Amino acid sequence: MNSRDLLVVGSGISGLSAAIKAKELGSNVVVATKSILTKNNSVMAQGGINIALGNVESDSVEAHIADTLNSAKGLADENMVQKLCSNGIQSAEFLEQIAVPFSRLNGAKTPLKSIAQRKLGGASAKRACYAQDYTGLKILHSLLDTAIAKEIPLLQNMQLLELLKNSSGEICGGLFLNISSGELEPIYAKRTLIATGGFGALYSKHTNSANTTGDGIAAILRAGGVLSDLEFVQFHPTTLKGRNILISESARGEGGLLLNSDNERFIDELGTRDKVAMAIFQQLQSGKSVYLDMRHIGKEKLQHLMPQELKLIKQYAKVDASEELVEIEPAVHYTMGGALVDEHFKVVGLKGFFAAGEASNARVHGANRLGGNSLLEAVTFGLLSAQEALESTPVV
Repeated sequence: MNSRDLLVVGSGISGLSAAIKAKELGSNVVVATKSILTKNNSVMAQGGINIALGNVESDSVEAHIADTLNSAKGLADENMVQKLCSNGIQSAEFLEQIAVPFSRLNGAKTPLKSIAQRKLGGASAKRACYAQDYTGLKILHSLLDTAIAKEIPLLQNMQLLELLKNSSGEICGGLFLNISSGELEPIYAKRTLIATGGFGALYSKHTNSANTTGDGIAAILRAGGVLSDLEFVQFHPTTLKGRNILISESARGEGGLLLNSDNERFIDELGTRDKVAMAIFQQLQSGKSVYLDMRHIGKEKLQHLMPQELKLIKQYAKVDASEELVEIEPAVHYTMGGALVDEHFKVVGLKGFFAAGEASNARVHGANRLGGNSLLEAVTFGLLSAQEALESTPVV
C-alpha cells in the first residue's frame, strides 16, 4: 500500500495553501479534487482579503479582532480569532512570495506597504487587500502556478465518497470515484486534510460554484466526525436579481449606494452582511424593489477597480452600471458551520484527520462572517493546518 504523508482533498485556496506548505516542509503530498482544479468557490471571491497592514489608514490586529468578534455576534472563539488575525502578516508575506498580483499604491517603501486596501462591510478601517475585483481568482492562480512548479500531484475529477479507516479506527485516506474513468480509487495517507468547501449550492439562490454541495462535510459525518453551527448560513446582500450572480461588497466599499424603488436609502451600506441583507429582504417583503447605485462613482474608476463587476452586470442584466441602477437581491453566499476542529485543526471525533477553510468550523465566524475574512482563513488556516498535520503522529 503506497501511503502519502498527506492527502489534501480540495483544490481551493485552503487546499493549495496546505499542499504548498506541506511540500515546503519536505512531505510527500497529493491533492485530489472533485472537478477541474479551478472550479471552486475560491475563484468567486472578489472583494479582498482582510490583513491589518494599515497601508491606507490607521489599522491594527486588535481592531481586526474586535471587528471579527462583533460581526460574529459573540459566538466566535476569541483565541481562534486572535490566531487568524495575528497571522495575517505572515499570510501576506506568503502571498507576496508566490507573486499574487495585488492592486498597488504608489510610493511605498516595501512590497507589503504597496498593497492597496479597501473597506468592506463591518470593518473599522480599509483592511481588505485586493486585486481589482478578481482577488480570489488571482490568489488561486498564483497558488496553482506554485503547486505545479513544485511538482505537487494534482488529481482532477476525483470525488470523495468515503473516508478510509485502519484497524485502529484512524483515518488513513479516502475512497474516490474517478469521474473520468468511472473507477473507484483509494488514496492512502498518513494524515488526511479536508478542504472541500461548504454547502451553499444546495440552496436555490446562491453565489457558489455548483460543486459546493458539502461532499466533504457529509463524508466526515458518516465517518463519525463532529459537525457544528450548520444553521449559520450567510446571505450576501447584493446579487443580480434572479441570476445568482454575485456583485462584490467592493462595489459598496468604493461608494455604491442601496436605494429602494422610492429612490430612498434605507441602510448603512457598509454594515455587517446580516444587517444589510435583512434590510434588503424587508424592503422586498414590503413590495419594493432594491437597486445598487454606482453611477456617481464614475465609469473610469469603476473600470479600473471593478472591471469584472461591470462585465457581469452587462452580460447578465443588460445594464451599464456606470449609467444605470442595478436591481439586486440577497442570496446564500457562505456557510459558517462545518467540521468542528480544535486549536490544532484536528476534526473532533476522528483520529489522524484535519480540516481547513469553509469545510471546517474553526469558530472564527460565529453567526455571521466578516466580509474579507474568508480568504484570510483560507490562506492562514490552510498553511497552519498543514504544519499541524505534519507535526502530528502519523497514521500507520
